[in-house]
Amino acid sequence: MSEVASTGVEMFAEPSVGSVEVAIAHDRPGRAKFRASYWPAKLYQTTPDLIPTILQPGQPVTVVGREGIVLLVVPAK
Repeated sequence: MSEVASTGVEMFAEPSVGSVEVAIAHDRPGRAKFRASYWPAKLYQTTPDLIPTILQPGQPVTVVGREGIVLLVVPAK
């Protein structure tokens, strides 16, 4: 199961792999392909002082949760 915070953010109990379709930056959402569908996506950062990141099209990402219909993603390891 997943956990829904009072902010409307749902973190997935089991993160899954997706891929970037439209570039995603720390300050700009993009799009990701996840489970055969395309979704708005934004970079999930737990601390605001991280080095700025840009995820490029085709790059694999880990989908860790969602906020409404927007996927929360981090670079795949």
